[in-house]
Amino acid sequence: MVEAQDQLVKLQCQLLEKRDKEISAVQSTAEEEIKTFSSVLKKGCDTALAPKRIQTAITSATEDRISNVIVHGLFDDKDETSKDLENIVGRMFDYMGERVTGVQSMTRLGRFKEGSDRPLKLHLCGREFR
Repeated sequence: MVEAQDQLVKLQCQLLEKRDKEISAVQSTAEEEIKTFSSVLKKGCDTALAPKRIQTAITSATEDRISNVIVHGLFDDKDETSKDLENIVGRMFDYMGERVTGVQSMTRLGRFKEGSDRPLKLHLCGREFR
């Protein structure tokens, strides 16, 4: 009986040693994968955050926005057409004594709400005024 118990203890020790080796192997693999992932992520971030790329993005956004004008206080009608907006904007610039070379697009910002006037975003083709 004692021999059987000794044999059982030896087998349990072998099993524990084998599990420790397996756990060690899995831990080592996980650490290597994390290092690999970390280096890939770092390279991607370095590229994405390169000063030249950031400057290009800022310049692009600035150039796009520089031609925008937001007009507040213009009457907002649910049934207004683009032709109505063109007439209103034309009269507004005439009143100010300015002549716009062209309006590329006009967009009301936000959802229509009865009793309030949405701002109007104008994207001008050129920034030349008379």
